[in-house]
Amino acid sequence: EPVRRLREVDAVAQVVRDGAVRRLPAGIAGWRVDTSPGRAYRLRRPQEKCLLAELPRLHWLAVAGIGRPQGFFDMLTRAGLDFEPHAYPDHHDYRPGELPEDRPLLMTEKDAVKCFSFAGADWWAVELDLAPETGFAHWLDAHIPTTARPV
Repeated sequence: EPVRRLREVDAVAQVVRDGAVRRLPAGIAGWRVDTSPGRAYRLRRPQEKCLLAELPRLHWLAVAGIGRPQGFFDMLTRAGLDFEPHAYPDHHDYRPGELPEDRPLLMTEKDAVKCFSFAGADWWAVELDLAPETGFAHWLDAHIPTTARPV
C-alpha cells in the first residue's frame, strides 16, 4: 500500500525485504510478516496442489501484477524454475485473450483470482505462505468487534 494509507490504519503487517523495516508513526501497531512459497495449483483444478519443486520442468511464462513483481520472480528463481518474467502494473485487470492460453504460465494468487473464468489448461497459481510475528493474532482478535466473530 502507498505510505499515505498510514493515516487510515490502526496497525501494519510488514513483509520485510532485505532486513528493511519501515518506521511507523506513533500509535500504529506493527508486526513483521515472513513469507515463503506455498504450493502451486492449476487454475482449472485448484484442489490439486504440489510443491514448486514438483512442477513440470518447462519454460514457463511468469506473470505478476503486484506492487513488487521482482519478489515473485525471485521466489521462482530460488525454486529452480525456468521462466520468462512479465511484470504488469499493480492491480492489473487481466482480460481474456491477453495471456497465451496455450503456454504454461505461473502467476500469483492475487492475479489468479482475476483469471479463473478464462484460464488456459496449463496456468498455475503459486500460493504465498505468510507467518506474522507473535502477538499479531492476539492484537487482531482483540480489535475485531464481537459482532463480527463467528459463534
